[in-house]
Amino acid sequence: MTNSLQNPPLSSPERDIEALIEEARRRQRRRRRAISAVLLALVAITLVALDGAGGSKRPDPSRHAATRRAAQTVALPGSDTTLLLWPAGAPIFGDLPGGGRGTTVNVDNLKTGKVAVKRIPDIAGGDFPHQIVAVGRWLVYNSGRGVAAIGDDLTGTPRILGAATWFVPSVRGHVLLVHVGANSTSPASVRSVSVATGARGPAVTLPHDTQIVVEGTDRGLLLLLWRGRRSKGVAELWRPGHPPIKLAIPSEDITNEFTADARVAAFGTACRSKEAKLSNGPTGYTVCARLRVLDLADGRSISFPAPRGTLGWVSGASELDTALGTGDTMLAAQAATMPAHDGPTRLFVLRLGRRTTSPVAVPDSTAPIYSRTAWSTSGSWLLYQGPSAQLHAFRLGGKSQTLGVHCCQYAAIVSTPNQTR
Repeated sequence: MTNSLQNPPLSSPERDIEALIEEARRRQRRRRRAISAVLLALVAITLVALDGAGGSKRPDPSRHAATRRAAQTVALPGSDTTLLLWPAGAPIFGDLPGGGRGTTVNVDNLKTGKVAVKRIPDIAGGDFPHQIVAVGRWLVYNSGRGVAAIGDDLTGTPRILGAATWFVPSVRGHVLLVHVGANSTSPASVRSVSVATGARGPAVTLPHDTQIVVEGTDRGLLLLLWRGRRSKGVAELWRPGHPPIKLAIPSEDITNEFTADARVAAFGTACRSKEAKLSNGPTGYTVCARLRVLDLADGRSISFPAPRGTLGWVSGASELDTALGTGDTMLAAQAATMPAHDGPTRLFVLRLGRRTTSPVAVPDSTAPIYSRTAWSTSGSWLLYQGPSAQLHAFRLGGKSQTLGVHCCQYAAIVSTPNQTR
């Protein structure tokens, strides 16, 4: 998460620190470009498969719709989860066939095994901290008209929650609308908004040295700041009119694609850069000797050493709100494996509520770097990419299951409860 709010001029003593920060941002940009290139390749393969028998004729939309409606995967009994995999079609953001703006998303009902393709209206492309977030029975995303919310069944017209540069999650059914100033001297601000009702709170001006708004928590806004003569990185929980609560995170680790949800924060320590030469070009990534998970409520932390036989934890491989199981008791994390230049990873489950720090290897989980993961809404099933790029499910104490849908090189994977309304 490296979207910066401000970039003030630097004096000479600060340039080395800023170089480290900019390198973290550069790695994030390369990662996003790599994901986009993978998506384009997947779309091209899909279109060839669908239209190979039709020569150069224009596709028949009704035939495609029938094919999509007939799609089926293996059901996952007891999961009570619908999985959204976005984008399902070309990652472009203009008019769709049949009219309207937006992109399509694969909607996989894991309880029934049925797969459909639906539209997310007017979703915007860009380097945002979050693409799509589930909040209650709503999906929140950045649109061409502002931050939008639509029911998680993707029916009806989306509501605009407000104009903003982007949004970040918060607590109790809210998100934070983040407004970034036009230049380094303009203050950034946030405004809390209820996703269900659209009710907005007052605009709150952020401290001038704020670089990143990470999350809204019960103890205040989680902010990353570059502070002092040497632009030292600081992580704080901040509320207007209250003394900030400084978190025990070393300055050098704040650049390691720090990530968090409303209750915990995770970051790598003792990290180093690697580069994978993938088919779409070189992609930079960071591996870390240890992964620290910090409880934002009481300040306690637990440290997980990288599993034996791996190069280290892949820093920032997935958003924490999808990597955490329900109740913040389990965390899915990727570790890089050899050869480093190919960028393979293996998935592990970390149990946060126990004294043991031994990671549990997820079977059949070798996949390309930055493959997306998610948990079922009950938090018991981990959903991930397995062999032949197929969606797999794993539960601690059990075996992995193949679900028979293509996965997981997507910009976003979101779990929602099965529809009952």
